[in-house]
Amino acid sequence: MSKYTFAGLAESTGEMFPAIPAGRYPVRISSVEPKDSKNGNPMLVIRGTVIAPSDHENTSLTNWLLLPNPEKQEEEEVKRRIAELKNICIAADIDVTDDEFEPSDLHGCELTFVVDREEKEGEKPRNNVKSVLPLQV
Repeated sequence: MSKYTFAGLAESTGEMFPAIPAGRYPVRISSVEPKDSKNGNPMLVIRGTVIAPSDHENTSLTNWLLLPNPEKQEEEEVKRRIAELKNICIAADIDVTDDEFEPSDLHGCELTFVVDREEKEGEKPRNNVKSVLPLQV
């Protein structure tokens, strides 16, 4: 059995994946997982890895995409969330003429994540994916 050393690695407090500067980053989607939010709303957890050569190559970014929930949301909110999901599919060149969407279709797609850097007092900085665009290198 192989032995592994943890020497030189940051504590598991998020420091291994520090927040990167706000900007546009080309990513390859590595996983798409349907989940429920803390409030019980459906969402997709879309994880991507920065692919362009830069200081941030191989950095992991996560888009926590809340999905429509007609039982808990107003009609306008439901429409906005459907439009957001549709725009991600269009950016990934996924056919949106059908009424159905398979989250795994996003796996391996290359897109641009527009991220900001959020810094709150007493907390470590973190990134938020603000929008998803077609790949722009």
